Amino acid sequence: DAFGVIMGYFGKEGCGVNFLGHSSEGIVSPFQRDAKRVTLGDADFIDFDLVFVQGMNPLSQFPDTNRVEQQLSHHQTLVYFGLYENESSARADLVIPAKSFLEKEDVRVSYGSNDLLLMPKQLESTVGISEYDLTAHLCNAFNIEIKSEEAYISHFKSYQMQVKSRLGSPYRKGFDTDDGAFVFLDEFDGDVDLENDLFLITCKSPRSLNSQFKRESQVYVHPSLGYLEGQRLRIVSQNGSIELEAKFNERLRSDCVLIYSGTPGVNRLSSSKLSYEGANAAYQENKIKVEIC
Repeated sequence: DAFGVIMGYFGKEGCGVNFLGHSSEGIVSPFQRDAKRVTLGDADFIDFDLVFVQGMNPLSQFPDTNRVEQQLSHHQTLVYFGLYENESSARADLVIPAKSFLEKEDVRVSYGSNDLLLMPKQLESTVGISEYDLTAHLCNAFNIEIKSEEAYISHFKSYQMQVKSRLGSPYRKGFDTDDGAFVFLDEFDGDVDLENDLFLITCKSPRSLNSQFKRESQVYVHPSLGYLEGQRLRIVSQNGSIELEAKFNERLRSDCVLIYSGTPGVNRLSSSKLSYEGANAAYQENKIKVEIC
């Protein structure tokens, strides 16, 4: 973001640089409850008798896949609720098919704008169950009070304003985050080895969302590294290794390789380290070696 500001790209349409906001900023959630919580980046699955996975794929997306696999190989019950078959659904004891956004009533908010959009159901489907309907079944089974779906949608709708947004919607959340405040990193202290091994870049692919949809299956390298396009390479970190087919990318620096987020096995290379701020997963800590298979 700071680079985008320096180059004059920030806030211009089509520039690819935008603020990253909190999608529920200013909205009081009717679902908020006091409960014991753990950080996801280093969650110890052995501590739980049942692991319920919704809208994610921990056996691919979570850091340190080898650790996650080992912990989930114990006798916990794994329930998967989602739209896509993946590593986690294959391991699950119970798979609950979900409904798509077109098959249910919903509300949409965004990290990149202040819009709050209603998403009316467009299709009827006999397959799958919505988040609300599944939650209602569970609440009834455990004698927990739950309001109607219409009541919750009306709650979120009350935060809309009749102001035309830049996305063309007549509604906008009742707050404004464009207050001119922007936090820059003043200085950074690190002991990164700049001479040996290679940096690993694991950004999101433009053709997929994490481990959903069409997933990448290659490692991207600069031609100057001396490998052949299509060659099978073994990528090794201190946490694990994977084998992928090489593809050239001249936009990369020669001391970097690129494996897109969601590529099967990429998080065998990452560790369970957490960031100093926010206790988030730190995916870029390890440098890697490349070997010819």
